[in-house]
Amino acid sequence: WVRDGLMYAFVLNRAQNKLDLYFIEPNTGHSQIVLTETSDAWVEINDHYKFIEDGQRLLWTSWRDGHTHIYLYDIDKTKPMSALKLERQLTKGEWDVLSIDTVDEKNGVVYFSSTQEDQRQRQLYSVKMADGDIQRLSKDHGFHTGSYAPNANYYVDNYSALTTPPSLSVCSLDGKCSAFWSARDVKEYALLPPQFVDVKAEDGTVLHGILLLPTEGPAIVNGNVPLINNPYGGPGVQTVWDAWHSVDLFDQYMAKRGYAILKVDNRGMADHGEKFAAPIAHHMCELPLQDQLAAVQQVLKQFSQLDANRLGWWGWSYGGTMTAWALEHSDMFKVGVSVAPVTDWHDYDSIYTERYMGLPKEHEADYKRTSVNEEAKQLHGRLLLVHGTSDDNVHMQNTAQMA
Repeated sequence: WVRDGLMYAFVLNRAQNKLDLYFIEPNTGHSQIVLTETSDAWVEINDHYKFIEDGQRLLWTSWRDGHTHIYLYDIDKTKPMSALKLERQLTKGEWDVLSIDTVDEKNGVVYFSSTQEDQRQRQLYSVKMADGDIQRLSKDHGFHTGSYAPNANYYVDNYSALTTPPSLSVCSLDGKCSAFWSARDVKEYALLPPQFVDVKAEDGTVLHGILLLPTEGPAIVNGNVPLINNPYGGPGVQTVWDAWHSVDLFDQYMAKRGYAILKVDNRGMADHGEKFAAPIAHHMCELPLQDQLAAVQQVLKQFSQLDANRLGWWGWSYGGTMTAWALEHSDMFKVGVSVAPVTDWHDYDSIYTERYMGLPKEHEADYKRTSVNEEAKQLHGRLLLVHGTSDDNVHMQNTAQMA
């Protein structure tokens, strides 16, 4: 509901490059398009919109200027079925809004999170609807998620950083916070500190990564450290954050045994704007591998102790797809572990696949060219396939067909 007596509905075309917002009068059944969002790539679908002030205004997010930002629209109260009027763009810059968290309608303030400070950080902000004035709320570098009280005077800050375990604090808008929960101390585990690394794609785009580099362990031979590449690689996700969850305890487990772990977010992934994401269209697997190979080669040069003759790759879901694809299309890697991979895009969810690959009947050559199954005979090294028979997302048929 927009308000009492007025409904709304979204209609997305199958190509997913045109989204229409309809207003509907339930008493008459009359409907009308009041806002249309288009993109040369695809329209990002999310729940980051809010009808406010009893249905007289709409907060809307779009990457129409190249990055995801907040737009404020007016709804004509006397003629609600007329096209919405853009009042102003509330946020702007070479960064992305990640969420609209809440709205203080009384004072005309919108609370949101974004990557304004750093592409790897998630910080909390407020913006005034009257003039677009932005204020940062969260203080510490890292990853913040805000849950706001109904009157927006307080919020719970769920915080962590790359080397700081999660904690929860109640914060007021003046910046004063009181912690009420924190994760258990991890000092006893002597975890290895991960480090950020930056590399470049072939077109010069900066790619952010994280490296876990051990100095001892049984896998290290004469000071040479084997490297395991562990990217996700797929669209709609960012994995390299200044956040505790960016490096998990399995990574630490392997590093303690002497294996370096590398994670890099390639082009095509999310929260870096349209220009960063769009090149993956019709090039699933292909573009990510191009960037990942460039990343591995640059990291090998940056860290001379890494052993270029002992490279592995592992991943899960899209990362599993990338593992199998990498071992087919590169001879750099001795071994790969592919968990729950999509091995043919015909086998995966249509809403996801068609967003990035187009319709199968119109782009069959792209589907065939990016199929892991089609290139199975080209496998290099040793590949372990892992799959759960009850997987209702990446169906078991993918691994069965690959085998």
